[in-house]
Amino acid sequence: MGKLGYKIAQFMSGRHGMDQLSRDRKNYRYFKCPCCKQVQKAPKGRGRIRVTCHKCGNVFEKKV
Repeated sequence: MGKLGYKIAQFMSGRHGMDQLSRDRKNYRYFKCPCCKQVQKAPKGRGRIRVTCHKCGNVFEKKV
């Protein structure tokens, strides 16, 4: 697991546990906001999407 994967696992372990993260990896893509590093998730297979960070309000595009 890479550095981002480890950080996501740390973040998610408090809220959902590792079982939830494992199930979600099939259907969701996890990524970080480029400004505040907040972990976000989006459904896979949507192509290029515009994401608004819930924490800082930054708008950026991501391929999922």
